[in-house]
Amino acid sequence: MVHARHRFQLSFALINCAGCSAPRIRGVVCPDCARRPEPWEVNDRLVARRAAIEATIELLDQPEVLTAVEPFALEDLQQILGRLEDWLPKFFQAMRAIGGEQPEAAEKVYSAVKGISSESSLLAAAPRLRPWVLVVEYAEVCVSHLIRMVRCYLQALSAATPLRAQNKADEAQRHLDTAGLELEALSRFIDTLDSLIVSERVEEKIAALIRQAQQEFDVSDITALSSAADQQLARMISVPMVPSGGLGLQFSLQDIAARFYGDQQRYRRVVSDSYSLLAANPQLLSALAASPDFLPDLQASLLELNDASAQVMHALNSQSIPRQVGRAIIDVAASLVEGPGQLVAIALLAGTGRKTRPYERLRQDNATELLRAVRRHSDLEPLVRGFNLEVRTAQAHRMVRYFDDGITLDTKGASGKLSWHDLGDEVLTAYESAMACLVGLQVALAESGITTYSSDFYRSFGISPADLVTIGLIAEGCEGVSIVEGPGSWTIALTPPPAGKLFRLAGGISSLIPDEIHTLTFLAHQDSQVHVFAGPVEPLRAFSRGDVDGDSYGIATTRVLHLWTYNGVRCLTPPVVRCWASYQIHQLHLNSVANPIPKTRTLRSLALEIGDRELAEALTAVMRSSRLGDETDLSTTALVAKFDTWGAESVEFDVP
Repeated sequence: MVHARHRFQLSFALINCAGCSAPRIRGVVCPDCARRPEPWEVNDRLVARRAAIEATIELLDQPEVLTAVEPFALEDLQQILGRLEDWLPKFFQAMRAIGGEQPEAAEKVYSAVKGISSESSLLAAAPRLRPWVLVVEYAEVCVSHLIRMVRCYLQALSAATPLRAQNKADEAQRHLDTAGLELEALSRFIDTLDSLIVSERVEEKIAALIRQAQQEFDVSDITALSSAADQQLARMISVPMVPSGGLGLQFSLQDIAARFYGDQQRYRRVVSDSYSLLAANPQLLSALAASPDFLPDLQASLLELNDASAQVMHALNSQSIPRQVGRAIIDVAASLVEGPGQLVAIALLAGTGRKTRPYERLRQDNATELLRAVRRHSDLEPLVRGFNLEVRTAQAHRMVRYFDDGITLDTKGASGKLSWHDLGDEVLTAYESAMACLVGLQVALAESGITTYSSDFYRSFGISPADLVTIGLIAEGCEGVSIVEGPGSWTIALTPPPAGKLFRLAGGISSLIPDEIHTLTFLAHQDSQVHVFAGPVEPLRAFSRGDVDGDSYGIATTRVLHLWTYNGVRCLTPPVVRCWASYQIHQLHLNSVANPIPKTRTLRSLALEIGDRELAEALTAVMRSSRLGDETDLSTTALVAKFDTWGAESVEFDVP
């Protein structure tokens, strides 16, 4: 649809002007002499076109208003997308029929416009419930551009002159181009939403979130993504930095999830507001975290939240939810109150001084009453929306009645009916609230020197270290990824992407490998062969700490490739290392570095580390020469000259 040009012809009846005899369009002021048309002039063709579209214009001005529309599921949205793509050719066929004065042209254009008007009415009446809020709004934006396009084309049909018709057609084309771009974006949005909802495997959902995050941050691996996410979180809550270790990545993945099936702006606002409230009283937070039950409860809440969202999202992907599945949604709604909801309520009340008892005593309180206490404070209430306290109470007292389309409940506080989709929306809102508050809480605690997370934060998603590495490699474009765990070692079989370098893949997952894994072996299926890339993990970990040597990872890369092998052959041979070191020394002289000794000393340490004493001796000579200048002795000069020889040698090297 994008950039497509659609043409149709319009004809206008002409008459010779009574004032200047020049031909002009009937019923229009003469462009040459400005004589007004005679009262009896009628442009029959224009009148016919206007009559043909009169009912259609009324259809746009008074669209059908739908009062009862069932909540959408993913399949419904995919069908709408398909209908929109099929609708456009029918509309332009109708337009050409009007322009060509074909029989039944009026019926054709009315039918086409009724189709898009019906889609607009359907989307306008669709319930705005999670997880479909944003995708329904996206679809409505697309249709609104098509409606504006239709109106402009109809105005072109009824225009009195070709110039006015062309101007309206140009405006219509702009709306069409915009609608095309919006439809492409909607299609991509639905595809991503599909990957987040349909799959029952949590690692596939996280892989989809990581791929989306990599695209948005324009990074190629999880290590770089984690760093970029830390910076994003720091900017959002207006702090210089947040501690590395996964907190930023945890925030970022949930932020993307909120954009696709929640309210991203609200999620960010709750993160920021909860952080600001809790960070204002660090001594209260320290007292809260001193309880031996606090950190285990926090980790359990994170895991429960991720499980809850996965369960409910999968259940809601249907207009008709079986009663048995609905019971599971009730269980999730109640558990969110009793688990994460209680923890969040205690943190907000105790962290802001509204409650003073220690955590181990507060955790014995009724979760419903704690959340009610939070909601009595205007600054806290917006942070805990979504928790349905009446559903939890009704379930606990067996006062819930289950039906095919929802539940009825009867408690002292409330009674009434709740549909499955309305309940699902509340559960996802509660998930959004709790997750945002827990991120804000963890950042506030970190500023007080209390680490509530670790590098294995991903366990809160319910996945193992090997699962996360698999996710990272899949996000890099690898296929057929499998990991066999041995004592202190992993063997990773995969098919890398066409341009994928095994070394870059290894560096990209370095921050995800557990401390107890000391050796990695990659079995790469390429070109009908299996290539083996293997070595120790420890030197890889340098890539997760940033460019500490300030040389674009040159020394870190040399250290790794000297120790790793490719198909049984060491990746870096001494001639290659010496050639590379010669280039480094040459760059120091070329750039007239005032004090080359620190960099040279680092290179010498590397040479000693890899066991090349001749290289280390030559680098020592470079430092001695830098100190002595013109007084350098002949033996030192001879050692320095080796770099000219090594740098001129032809060596073969290709990073696996």
